[in-house]
Amino acid sequence: MHHRSIRSLLIPVSALALTTAVWPNTSAGEVVYRETFPRAANADGPDDARLLGDGWNLNWQSKAMSGDRAAFNSNHANGGSPQDLPAINASAESNAPTRDGYVLHGYDWTGPHLFWTQEFEIDRTQWDVTGFAWRQADNDRDAETREPTAKPSEFRVAVRVGTDWYVSSQAFATDGPFGVYNMNASAQAMSLAVASASWLPLEFVPTRALAFDTSATSVDLPVGIVTAFGLYIDKRTRHIAFDTFEVTASRR
Repeated sequence: MHHRSIRSLLIPVSALALTTAVWPNTSAGEVVYRETFPRAANADGPDDARLLGDGWNLNWQSKAMSGDRAAFNSNHANGGSPQDLPAINASAESNAPTRDGYVLHGYDWTGPHLFWTQEFEIDRTQWDVTGFAWRQADNDRDAETREPTAKPSEFRVAVRVGTDWYVSSQAFATDGPFGVYNMNASAQAMSLAVASASWLPLEFVPTRALAFDTSATSVDLPVGIVTAFGLYIDKRTRHIAFDTFEVTASRR
């Protein structure tokens, strides 16, 4: 697989200006990566299993399983959050003619889930990764009674430096009640500033292991090349959704 790299790609000034105007990202630096998870304009039905087509992957449960079923219910068509932002350094499909979309995962699976991509790399000897931002929703209410059914799922930022994975010590949960079927109306903005963040080692071996120890000693993110990143959910409840994943960085 060919990986895009911050060492060789330029970020369009117009795209950066649009980011500031439409969806302010509070992290310092430039938006060097943005995935918008679009839904194909000719997709059949309400759901389009295109997560892998967007250059992202999903591994789940303690054995880090993967497969076609993992991407089902991705890129749902109802909205997007925010809408009409351009992708930056993401897969070619992300800038193809689309309707707005986002990642929706509807299985009521328990255990850990890791949504991640390795389509873009950042050399941290030349650039400081300053932040991560995304929009998040969680269907943690009963569809009829609207009463709480479970604690909302907690998202953590996941980063691979070299070959080693880490997740943020800080977890992010919506304060509901919010649904997952109209992200433009219900999603909440989340962001992590790397300068103040701490990290926990993540054990991730595809089809073998996916886990981390909350009691482990937190560490700083090591210097090196960021070779992958995404979102990790340790204990999920019901449907989960997210959109518009961004990475910001500043030149050293």
